[in-house]
Amino acid sequence: MGRRAICFAVTVQHAHNLSNVFTAAGIAAAAVSGETPLVERKRLYYALRTGEVNVLCNVLVLIEGA
Repeated sequence: MGRRAICFAVTVQHAHNLSNVFTAAGIAAAAVSGETPLVERKRLYYALRTGEVNVLCNVLVLIEGA
């Protein structure tokens, strides 16, 4: 508890399912994908940074650069 994590999912539905499971377990979580509007993405990134969200599940949005 108190730590933050980025979770990598394989589909948009998978990201939402993972987020729901974390939330049900009492861990603040959210999902972000290419379908998420930019304004909402920025809000979720800030929420992860500040600890409002502990786990951010994503699909091909937060990827490692080459």
